[in-house]
Amino acid sequence: FERFLSMENIEATNYELIEALPREGLAVFNGENGHCLKMAARTTHTRVAVYGLSRHPEFDLWAEAVVHTSDGLRFEIVLRDGRRLPVFTRIVGRHNVLNILGATRIALELEVPLEAIVEGIGQLKPAPHRLEVNPGANGTIIIDDSYNSNPIGAAEALHVLSQYKTGRRILVTPGMIELGVLHYQENEKLGFLAASCA
Repeated sequence: FERFLSMENIEATNYELIEALPREGLAVFNGENGHCLKMAARTTHTRVAVYGLSRHPEFDLWAEAVVHTSDGLRFEIVLRDGRRLPVFTRIVGRHNVLNILGATRIALELEVPLEAIVEGIGQLKPAPHRLEVNPGANGTIIIDDSYNSNPIGAAEALHVLSQYKTGRRILVTPGMIELGVLHYQENEKLGFLAASCA
């Protein structure tokens, strides 16, 4: 945001990738994001696929029964044709469920067998310092999300923290940077959200 200055500029720049797709290409969109849905609606020159966290008539696939555990995420990927893929991954966060759904749709387009998709999801490892769950001293759990964040990612990290129902939940953060004119406003929102779960 600091460099692009507006969501409209970010959206326009991202859409340049979609505009470059050929007629036989496939534009894959996150149906949980209003900006992505707007781009999907205007895409007529190539095929479109949309995914999300719940069933919707326009979605190609979606997630059901999403459960955060101390070991990672369990959920089912449901395809429009009714097939269900129960999956487990060591990574956490609802946004990662969305990332997995998008990657799954692309894998299906590339005719990757369902078994290989499930196996690949099971082998995913968290990126360093991005919602990385590690054991700490004396039975503590450390959720390391210390890589630079944005408002959506920070809110998701707090949601993951809130899923731990036993013990104290302690947040250590410098706040978010690179938000330009939104810095104060977004960090204030983060503080209110943190107060509800830590």
